[in-house]
Amino acid sequence: MADGQWGASLRKTLALFSFHLLSASAFPRAQSKCGHVAPQLFRGRGFVNLRRDGQGVLRDTRHFPKRGGLRAIGKGVQEKPIKYLDHATTYEIAEKALDAMDHYFATDNANVHRGAHALAARATEGYEGARAKGYAGARAKIAQLINANEPQEVVFTRSATEAINLLASTWGDKNINEGDEIILSVQEHHSNILPWQHLARRKKAKITYIGLNRDYEYDLNQLREALSEKTKLVGICHASNVLGTLNPIPEITSMAREFGAVTLIDAAQTMSRSVVDVKSLGCDFLVGSGHKMMGPMGIGFLWGEYKLLEEMPPWQGGGEMIDEVFLERSTYALPPGRFEAGTPAIAESIGIGAAVDVLVEIGPENVLEKERELGCRLFERLSTIPNLHILGGPKGRLGVCSFTCDKFSDPNKFAEKILMKGFRVASGFHEAEPLHPYLGATQGSVRVSFKIGDRPEDVDAFVDAIRNLCE
Repeated sequence: MADGQWGASLRKTLALFSFHLLSASAFPRAQSKCGHVAPQLFRGRGFVNLRRDGQGVLRDTRHFPKRGGLRAIGKGVQEKPIKYLDHATTYEIAEKALDAMDHYFATDNANVHRGAHALAARATEGYEGARAKGYAGARAKIAQLINANEPQEVVFTRSATEAINLLASTWGDKNINEGDEIILSVQEHHSNILPWQHLARRKKAKITYIGLNRDYEYDLNQLREALSEKTKLVGICHASNVLGTLNPIPEITSMAREFGAVTLIDAAQTMSRSVVDVKSLGCDFLVGSGHKMMGPMGIGFLWGEYKLLEEMPPWQGGGEMIDEVFLERSTYALPPGRFEAGTPAIAESIGIGAAVDVLVEIGPENVLEKERELGCRLFERLSTIPNLHILGGPKGRLGVCSFTCDKFSDPNKFAEKILMKGFRVASGFHEAEPLHPYLGATQGSVRVSFKIGDRPEDVDAFVDAIRNLCE
């Protein structure tokens, strides 16, 4: 084919492709079937076809049905509907978070803190807020949600995992020395174990792990015996992502404070399941993750008392985290900028801010009440199934539960059978491998985790499916 003919053919192909994109027909709209805890938030908006929006941006969300104010994850199995019950891994994202990120990319796609033009100003307002306008940005929204003293106590990271690594590499490197002790628990997610193992190995420090008592609760007596003047840090998850139960954080932080130890709370599992108030919890540091609180992936945060953040050295070098740079030396910005080198995840930060708006509108107290209702019902009904063993006890239950079944030695095979029943759950060690052999589940477990908006009938339907498989 000659060059001219080839070019004409290419232009014709592109023109036809563009025509089909712009003339795609609308998909039928789907009615919401989600429980209405806050009616103004949970609205069924159906399917959105490929088309240009008001800003002329081409969008395609045909493969992602919107349902109940949260974007539903995945499709059916073999033409059968499937219910996503793996919110402890990744929570369904709030529509408001998606809309906020779309709006940023469509209208305000610029960097923050580095421009006098309108786009940069609006992007920075979404990220930081604008006090003069009374507008709270993402950082301020998180600070308000967790009852922090000021937005500058919130440091954006890629995840809760990165937040803990940041803390271990800065505060830990400065304050942990040879012979010092770190206290963790057997419940911890790997992200709250490995950074401290690396630090302890490097600094020749010791790690002690607190177990569970007979009721499968955090053993406060063990903590009391382990604490000493050598204890520099006590780290604990607000709720175990395996046991699905809340830990007695105020008691833990109070005991640690008596020995001058700093406390770190991993709140990844509770930001969308409970009330997270840093003052009531009495902690020094706390971490959270966007994709577990109705927000996007790739964004998390570290909260710390400002005086502690001020004493911490920088972690990564680059733009944004500096005060002045010379060829021979540099000076560094105040927190939180000191720990946010380079261009941040702006859209994701705005997305997590919008997710916080949803959580605030629903009310953390309402969320916790719903979680307790679902968690208790789930535990009670699963407890009646023969051959099924629940990991953990009944107290402090949230809408998360892990279990094993005598008929399935491999939890992954068990999860496959559950999937064919129409429920998507988690299987394996759930990034908490040490806890499983501690509880006798050497091969791992299956975990189910519900969300706000799920109903008691959803719990019942799931339990009936498990009963059918285990009996």
